[in-house]
Amino acid sequence: FPSTGHRFKIRQRKFEMTELCGIFLGMKVSDESMWARFRDSNGIFNPYRSFVELSLILFIFGSSWLYASVFASTLSSLVPLPVSDLPDYSSCWHECDAKNIKQCDSGCVVVGGTCQKDESMLGYCWDSYWIFLGLFAVVQVFLCTVNLDSFKTIQVIMSVSAFSSICIMVTTCVVASNIDSGEDKGYNQIPEFKFSGLMNIITAGLFAQMCHEGVPSLVVLMKDKKQAKNVLGAALSYTTMICVVLSFATSFYFGPRTNPMITLNWSTYTGGTAEGEPVPIWAQAASFIVMIFPVFSVTAAFSLQIIPLAETVFCMLPKLKSPWLSDEQMKLLLRIAWSLAPILCAIFERKITTILDFVGLFAFVMVFYTPCVLQLAARRQCVQRFGPEAATTPYSNCLSHPAVVWTVFVLATILLVVVAGQVIHANLLQ
Repeated sequence: FPSTGHRFKIRQRKFEMTELCGIFLGMKVSDESMWARFRDSNGIFNPYRSFVELSLILFIFGSSWLYASVFASTLSSLVPLPVSDLPDYSSCWHECDAKNIKQCDSGCVVVGGTCQKDESMLGYCWDSYWIFLGLFAVVQVFLCTVNLDSFKTIQVIMSVSAFSSICIMVTTCVVASNIDSGEDKGYNQIPEFKFSGLMNIITAGLFAQMCHEGVPSLVVLMKDKKQAKNVLGAALSYTTMICVVLSFATSFYFGPRTNPMITLNWSTYTGGTAEGEPVPIWAQAASFIVMIFPVFSVTAAFSLQIIPLAETVFCMLPKLKSPWLSDEQMKLLLRIAWSLAPILCAIFERKITTILDFVGLFAFVMVFYTPCVLQLAARRQCVQRFGPEAATTPYSNCLSHPAVVWTVFVLATILLVVVAGQVIHANLLQ
């Protein structure tokens, strides 16, 4: 500990990341300054905090957009509509031209030497997608009125279900690759590396690993807060390992026909059953568990993100207060509005990879830039106030050194430029 006797203890007072930006990155401005109109009640002007808040809002909005698309895409591939001429709905969102192992699958036709979706099949899939998107809107408007405390048990169940689904996906891929029988024949090799796919792996990885905004809430609950760095390091290592194992297992088995929404690859799982024979119950159960998990997961996650977002927006914009509506009624209206907005976006764009590409760019702010900037600013202010001994705290480790922090900052900037260029070129310029 520093010789000053200051122990840098974290007690029960919780500091959100945006609040920390206000503490360490704000600038005191005078009445004569051109920035005076933007300062807060304490006379502090903090553009970076506003930037972080905006990035978080856009990230949550994009995540909610993604969840809406996942919900509708999954159910349209899992639940048939009551129509007379029912197509192979389980293959609704499979990429025809990516399946180069077999002939054109059900719902696909040969056009110009390539496999493409049959128009009648595509029409059914979009009708089904829009219907289930409407169902998702109804469910989320209802959940807007539910207290967040009621989601605690659901989150525990979702965590167990997620682990079970991942185990089923990895196990079935490994077994199918070795048995390679019936209709479940695999690609059985890692597809060729493509530099253009860097944006997909980076943005998807950042989206999957972004938990930084929730760290303050977790640290406050910990009994031995000095272990926070070890706990968070272990948690991120564990989730990274799961992502890597699942990525290699699925790409090895499915190859270039891997569906971007990974669970949809199990819509046609047969457990190695030969063509024409009935699929065993255990294989149907495994397929159903993997397929249905995202439906419940994104339903709960959507509300858990939208409700705090509406509260944040309400606090950021005090002018929203109305003489005709109480604060609670205004918050409810904001919840409904923020619930419907991303669902409306999902009507026009359902492609998972496209949404992830743009959402992942906003994750750079919270995953890389904000931790780096806060570490450097907090360290400098502690040294200025308490002396050079304060450069190290009970929560520091080898990764806290300024040289490491600056290295991460520079590499993140280079990576952001490359990935942003690929995202813009792939989605806007083509």
